[in-house]
Amino acid sequence: VTPADPSVEVAYEKLNPVTGPVFVEGAEVGDILAVTIQNIQTDSIGVARFGSTSGQLARHVGPTCACSDLSKCTRFFDVDKEENMVTMRDSLENPSKRIAPISFPASPMLGVIGLAPEGSAHVPTMPAGNHGGNLDDRMNGISSTIYLRVNQPGGLLSVGDMHASQGDGEICGCGVEISGEVQLSCRVLKMMKSVPMEFPVTETDTHWHTHGVTIENIPGATTVACEEAARLLVDQWNFTMEDAFVFLSVKGDLGLCQACHPDKGTQIARMSVPKIDACPRTFRCLLIGTNEP
Repeated sequence: VTPADPSVEVAYEKLNPVTGPVFVEGAEVGDILAVTIQNIQTDSIGVARFGSTSGQLARHVGPTCACSDLSKCTRFFDVDKEENMVTMRDSLENPSKRIAPISFPASPMLGVIGLAPEGSAHVPTMPAGNHGGNLDDRMNGISSTIYLRVNQPGGLLSVGDMHASQGDGEICGCGVEISGEVQLSCRVLKMMKSVPMEFPVTETDTHWHTHGVTIENIPGATTVACEEAARLLVDQWNFTMEDAFVFLSVKGDLGLCQACHPDKGTQIARMSVPKIDACPRTFRCLLIGTNEP
């Protein structure tokens, strides 16, 4: 989909291409792979598109999508890498009456980051799961570390679905979809089989973020994200479950990563746990220096 050909239709099976798999030396089944996003360099033009049946505002834009001209459902974005700004191009059919351009700071991130799942079956890149995949978490940006459970020898890491920006929830199913280059570093955390981490965890400078993944069940995803955070607080930092319940209520931030609804597929919630003295890292071994990523 380009400005020269904005109406091209992309087959579903070609969405969310990834780069990989990458074999990580030393990664064994049961380990946790710590993947740090060192840098993301996007290209200069991005795109987003909405449809008539998916997303919280879909019923309001049905007439726009009723014709075969997909350009009416498509918006392009210019990325000024020197100023770190993203600007949405105006629709040619509807000249802008706004008081200013739709322009905002770029916040590049990876929508897809994952390892090979358990078993021998292939999985598409669109859904998320305990292997990672299409988590669509805007926290998975530059300097973040994503912890993923290793299910196959070497982990088999793949990344993709780069966005110049994406809002929480991604309510039309798109961020600013864009190509570019990413620099990663990996460390293998050993002796982690007993750690109660079902889904990937993302660590930033100020928080660690657990994820809950369900199929077409946003409330269920929020429950799983909370349970994941509480289990780590209890197992790694000696909270009681009662302590964790209250702490996450008074200081944790429960949010949505992928909540495009109605839509088919997985929906993802996030519980953001602040790094205070009582729980300063995702895992205790990182605090004492062992397994430091």
